[in-house]
Amino acid sequence: MTELHMPSSVHEALWQMFKDGPIWDGDLVSKEARNWLVLNDMVARASGFNFLTTDGVDMAVSLEMHRRKEKERHK
Repeated sequence: MTELHMPSSVHEALWQMFKDGPIWDGDLVSKEARNWLVLNDMVARASGFNFLTTDGVDMAVSLEMHRRKEKERHK
């Protein structure tokens, strides 16, 4: 995957959608971050919901969010 400069708010939005997605538009941590993710093909939108695309899941996994999710699941 090509290395991208990811604003810090994007990391939080990516985590929110990876952990709890799909996310209702009104519950997003940042619409600006969501827009960045949409522009970079990592998030899609439908019927008021936002969810990760395959590229979004790949980015989350490359950031090891799957490990964080697993740890939180076993608390």
